[in-house]
Amino acid sequence: MKCLGDQAWIMFRVRKCLYQVSYGDGSFTVGDFSTETLTFRGTRVGRVALGCGHDNEGLFVGAAGLLGLGRGKLSFPRQAGIRFNRKFSYCLVDRSASSRPSSMVFGDAAISRTARFTPLVANPKLETFYYLELLGMSVGGTRVSGISPSLFKLDPTGNGGVIVDSGTSVTRLTRPAYIALRNAFRIGASNLKRAPEFSLFDTCFDLSGKTEVKVPTVVMHFRGADVALPASNYLIPVDSSSRFCFAFAGTMSGLSIIGNIQQQGFRVVYDLAGSRVGFAPRMEDDDERGKVRALIDKATNSTAREVDPRLLRAIKSVVRYSDSELRLAAQTLLDLMKRDHSQVRYLTLLVIDELFMRSKLFRTIVVENFDQLLSLSVGFRRNLPLPAPPAIAVLLRSKAIEFLEKWNISFGIHYRQIRLGFDYLKNILKFQFPNLQANAARIQQERREREIRSKEIILNKFESLRTNLFAIKEEIQSTIDEIEECLDIVCLEEESIPADLLDDEDFEEFHSSELYQIRLDSLKEGKKVHEDSDNKVVFDALRELYKLLVTKHLVSIQEWISVLIRVEVADNRFRDSTLKEFIDIRNHLQSVKKQCEESGCYVPRTAKHDKEGKEEEDIWEEGKIGSVENEGTSIANKLAEAPVLTSTSGKVSDDTPECRNKSSDGNESIGREGRTDAHPFRNKLLAEAPVLKWNSSLDTWGSNRDVLANQRGLELESHWGRVDYDAVIPADKIAELSVQATLYEEEHVEIQPCRAPLSKRGLCQRRDLRVCPLHGTIVPRDDEGKPIHQKSMTDVGTSIDLGTNMVQQLAKQAVKTVRDRDNEEARKRKIDKQSLKRAKLAKIRGHNEAVLRDAAMASASISAAVGEDAVGNSVDRLPNRNKETLASMLRKKVTTKDRLAQRLLNARASNATIRQLTLGEDANYKEAFPNQW
Repeated sequence: MKCLGDQAWIMFRVRKCLYQVSYGDGSFTVGDFSTETLTFRGTRVGRVALGCGHDNEGLFVGAAGLLGLGRGKLSFPRQAGIRFNRKFSYCLVDRSASSRPSSMVFGDAAISRTARFTPLVANPKLETFYYLELLGMSVGGTRVSGISPSLFKLDPTGNGGVIVDSGTSVTRLTRPAYIALRNAFRIGASNLKRAPEFSLFDTCFDLSGKTEVKVPTVVMHFRGADVALPASNYLIPVDSSSRFCFAFAGTMSGLSIIGNIQQQGFRVVYDLAGSRVGFAPRMEDDDERGKVRALIDKATNSTAREVDPRLLRAIKSVVRYSDSELRLAAQTLLDLMKRDHSQVRYLTLLVIDELFMRSKLFRTIVVENFDQLLSLSVGFRRNLPLPAPPAIAVLLRSKAIEFLEKWNISFGIHYRQIRLGFDYLKNILKFQFPNLQANAARIQQERREREIRSKEIILNKFESLRTNLFAIKEEIQSTIDEIEECLDIVCLEEESIPADLLDDEDFEEFHSSELYQIRLDSLKEGKKVHEDSDNKVVFDALRELYKLLVTKHLVSIQEWISVLIRVEVADNRFRDSTLKEFIDIRNHLQSVKKQCEESGCYVPRTAKHDKEGKEEEDIWEEGKIGSVENEGTSIANKLAEAPVLTSTSGKVSDDTPECRNKSSDGNESIGREGRTDAHPFRNKLLAEAPVLKWNSSLDTWGSNRDVLANQRGLELESHWGRVDYDAVIPADKIAELSVQATLYEEEHVEIQPCRAPLSKRGLCQRRDLRVCPLHGTIVPRDDEGKPIHQKSMTDVGTSIDLGTNMVQQLAKQAVKTVRDRDNEEARKRKIDKQSLKRAKLAKIRGHNEAVLRDAAMASASISAAVGEDAVGNSVDRLPNRNKETLASMLRKKVTTKDRLAQRLLNARASNATIRQLTLGEDANYKEAFPNQW
């Protein structure tokens, strides 16, 4: 694509950016280049580059537009990749299925569960296409020998390879690969009559007069995925004379293309985030058809009076995007209407009504069999009565008549069969129809009349309130005053606790504000006046006033507030001021009610509440649990705010007295004292079990029920892909996901001080685990710092309980002692063996040095004799030089090193020395290691 800059000024007289795109088949398009915001069912994609074509020539065949799906920067998947997670798929339908449209899905829903994926191959020279790795092809179940992976390899210049393209019709292979594939297919289809070539197809067959033929299978082998093509994807009709051709062609270029004819019927999945392409096999459609039938059978195989909403949504979701599934659903429902059971027919009719009101194609199919549907649902023919059970048959007939009237109102003008059926049942057979239109109008009129009467009633109440406002407030205030007088007697006055009641130790103990508040509440509880014979009259009066407050005043105030909110008057000033006053009065009443409850007053439970409480108790297991009274106190309220999870099965005591003012001494115990330990192991587990706060993860504790995966409380009406409403999460997976992580808390171990006496008096307070750096090993000491002597073994032996556990511990200790002693002896033996080995090696090394020294001395003596002869001869020739005697040689103190240096100058002596040293070393080595020879 390129922008035609200056030419656009001349052509359009305004500054515009033009585009020009050319395709491989010679087609091209030219137009304006711009950006736009696109919306896909609520998902907005901004600034999408678009081209508005003004000159479109070539093989567009009147297309409304082109959607670029390549890997280029201006393709739609590249521009909207973030919105849809760089995933999309399409399914190209068969050319013969004109009524069934192709589909395209963007996002995570595009990934098919049955797709077989092959990795994408990168081509840095050309990033527009989707390159795949084709390893070979099979015909008739046998690999084609002439097709190898090397024919489809990319070279360093970017040429070659195999791409998948939805814009190319016929698959084109490199010439050698195509010839091998064509020859193999001709051999496999040799029983078919050959026909002349057609266009670019050189392998054609004449199938006239045949309704079914057998052809060899064709499979494309990609890396990680084998794609078996249906026969209609590689043997296609080319004219009306039953001539079919092999839908492959050769190309002279090195690039091979998988065309859309071979992609038909497959869902081709492009997972660009995972750099892979997948092919969902054709059997996925068959699975969906089976799924539609299974969902309908499951929805109608029930004794309920309504269809399960979850199954109904699943059925509508499956048939929404496919006409073939909708046809199958219609045929299945019409077959179910023939069942000899009214319950099945009734549920089937409910499903038919849901689809009938939503799909034109479904209405067309049902109307074609409308007479049969009416006879099976209404039962107006004497020879075809409605089956049993009779009660459901009556319901089926009434529901069918109701649906018929509704369908006639909505679609009777478009479908003659519906009008005729309605007129026949109403006018000829005199069936009574519910007259939905009249009923709807009547219901609407009644609703309006009720609204008018309600407004009149509310207005009358408002006028009554305007008249009696002062008396209402006076009565409420009188009750509040009397309650406050009683509360002053029975409750502690709200005064602050002086700070001197808590000494310094208490302040150090209660650092937390909550604990400090509990301390203050406990002091107030001790000051509270409890009911006795002297103040019983006051408590009785308080209970009566509290009952009046709760059952009358609070209820009436709430009703007046509702009236003031709903009333419509011309002047709102009085209404608004009165509403504010009543809201303040309600808040005051609630605060007084709270004070009464803190003093221990409660409204007696009615018989209705007792019945509800009894019904609630039925769901609990039987057992015993202690109840803590004085629930009105703030201390009990604070403790109740921390619920814990325990493994108990209890019978909750439901004793609710009118006024609870028992002293703390009268509380029932909540512990386990006095309980018979019938299950000591269970009690031990309960004592060791952790205490957890209740949370949502414990809702499924101990449950083995599977959880539906799609029950999220959302209606996915705008979802593009398929939604599996039957998907479940197994119970074991739920239990695994519900496991809560707990932090490891190390047990606190108190380290005892050293307690050794110090020189400046006192005891050492250092706390070390084993050894004190000042006083050595830490031992138990008394208060004066003296070591506490351990009892003798005789004394200890007398105090040991020779039980089973102690015997086992002593046995383990004895075994450990024996093993430690054996390990120590083995370690000593190993050390001695190493020492002997080192001594032996040192002995061998000394022997070798001695032999070397003897050989050097022997060679030195021979050299001296030869030297004396040479000196004698030279003296005879040179009489001026003095002859060296043995005494003079001894006076010079010739060392062994000098003799060795002089001897090594002689080659014969050097060779003799080396030979002697070698023989000596071999002899010493044989002597040291005789086992190796």
